[in-house]
Amino acid sequence: MFKKSTLSTKMLNKLMKGKPRLEVSGVNNMWHYVTKRMIDQSVFMNRNKEADLYYTSFGLMLAAGLNLRINCKRLAKYLDSQDTGSMDLIHYASYVKCRMLLDYLKYGRFGFFLKNLFFKRKKTIPPLTGFPHNDPQAPYSQFILLSLKEDLGIKIPDKKAILQSLDAYRVPGGGFTNIRGHKVASINATAAALAVIGQLQGYKRNEDVDFLFEQQDEVGSFRATPDALIGDILSTGAAVFVLSCYKIDLPRSTVDFIEIHGLASGGMKATILDQDNGDVEYTFYGLLGLGSWR
Repeated sequence: MFKKSTLSTKMLNKLMKGKPRLEVSGVNNMWHYVTKRMIDQSVFMNRNKEADLYYTSFGLMLAAGLNLRINCKRLAKYLDSQDTGSMDLIHYASYVKCRMLLDYLKYGRFGFFLKNLFFKRKKTIPPLTGFPHNDPQAPYSQFILLSLKEDLGIKIPDKKAILQSLDAYRVPGGGFTNIRGHKVASINATAAALAVIGQLQGYKRNEDVDFLFEQQDEVGSFRATPDALIGDILSTGAAVFVLSCYKIDLPRSTVDFIEIHGLASGGMKATILDQDNGDVEYTFYGLLGLGSWR
């Protein structure tokens, strides 16, 4: 297990716990699926089958969790070609995470630890061109930014200000929204806000944690918003992960719900209504949810 408790390492640990919860055939199918989503055994493709930095960050997390072989030289060459000076928050965070995972996959767990102990990464963030919801203060933006800083090893000196800024997105009755002033909480925003709060002041149960806990439906899933017809893999994986960080035991298993989203190809799709072949992002959240369930 990782000792450094960043959001990235917490997720990697959960992915590794998720693997044994798949049957042997399920592990093999997922292994082959993720492998087929690679280009040149290094970068991962999006739904248009193009090399994509965002999807590569999810694919490399899966590669680390499933022990896939990656061509680190080709991956490094791809990352070297990226124009980091013109990236938005999501893509720059993806780039940094890919760099971190490249080191992990190249040197192994112990070598990764030593490299980060003796060789410091660049600890500055360039000017960013955009933020989710065009709002750097929204919970999801704060979640991505905090994870980015953790991946870079940047200390967080303004914890109190960050925590106070989230109050503007808290919804009466519990939960958070990513849209300031919106009256309906979403799972994405609530999970993001609670992850930030937990990382900055400790994972202590509160009314917003209770709100998230209460959103699990009768089949064990979480719906993106209260008016969503069915639960989805992303919302469920994110919610179960955050609740596991707070050491909350859910009353209903999420395993069956997640497993029915598995495809014959080995990947996972967003909802049971989808007819496509999924992608590495949904597969990541599926395995994360499997490893996070308590």
